[in-house]
Amino acid sequence: MIKVSKFLIFVTVLVCLTSSAFAAGETSSGTLTVTGTIDGTIKLTLETATNGGGNNLTLGGVTSATKALGTISKTMTAPTDWSLSNTASDWTLASYVGVKVDKANVTSSNHTLAARLSSTPTAGIAWSFGGTSLSTTNANVTATGPYDSKSDYLLSINVADTVGDGVAVDNTITLTATAN
Repeated sequence: MIKVSKFLIFVTVLVCLTSSAFAAGETSSGTLTVTGTIDGTIKLTLETATNGGGNNLTLGGVTSATKALGTISKTMTAPTDWSLSNTASDWTLASYVGVKVDKANVTSSNHTLAARLSSTPTAGIAWSFGGTSLSTTNANVTATGPYDSKSDYLLSINVADTVGDGVAVDNTITLTATAN
């Protein structure tokens, strides 16, 4: 028992001496300062609408999309995801578009959604989004859009019977969400 105690005392002294020898070595240090500023952001995505009873553009959470209508006319079947309605003097293609605006580090409780066309449509063709007539100037579609949930808006393209054969209906709608 005494031999074990002496051995433990010897090991303890040895460890203490060794530790203090290492502790006396040179040291160096450095610092790292991290700086940054939080940037509040909102993000608009185009979503598949669920309001149109089958007339919903399938979009799936993208920031831009192209939907080709192909050849269209008053007397043809509506393109996939669109409805077609006729009157005596014009016809309208319509489909719902889902719009979702997410926010991060923004204190506003809602957003304004505006829409505009990239080019002036041919005479006799009128575009609307969410019931708002569109031109090349921003037009407010909603003044109090919600964050973090999808809202469905009706996209309509009205074509007068006087529009000539072979006229392109091509255009781009730019949607802009602004935090209130």
